[in-house]
Amino acid sequence: MVPTAYENLYVLPAGGGGTAVPDDRFREVVLELSRNFEYVLLDGRAIFVSSDPVSVAPWVDGLLLVVECEKTKWEVVQLAEEKVAEAGGRICGVVLNKRSTICLDGPIDPSSRR
Repeated sequence: MVPTAYENLYVLPAGGGGTAVPDDRFREVVLELSRNFEYVLLDGRAIFVSSDPVSVAPWVDGLLLVVECEKTKWEVVQLAEEKVAEAGGRICGVVLNKRSTICLDGPIDPSSRR
């Protein structure tokens, strides 16, 4: 664990950056961290680039999906959600990345997707 410039925020570097399906030891580390910290955030690769996010989905409270504005089609997001659900996980939120215009306040009607 490496402390950061922010109080009570620590980082556990992942290492080489390659993909490897998480094993039992990785799962033990995640469970131990969740016993000792209020929040444990794991940064992972894209769902369609690596199997890692889907592999860890059942071990965590939820995945936060990051999608690129005006590039990622909603059908791809829906397929990602289905892959995670099939693995026993859930997507707890979505971050809309690289948006170039201002978002309006208020809820978005999901039936208006095109």
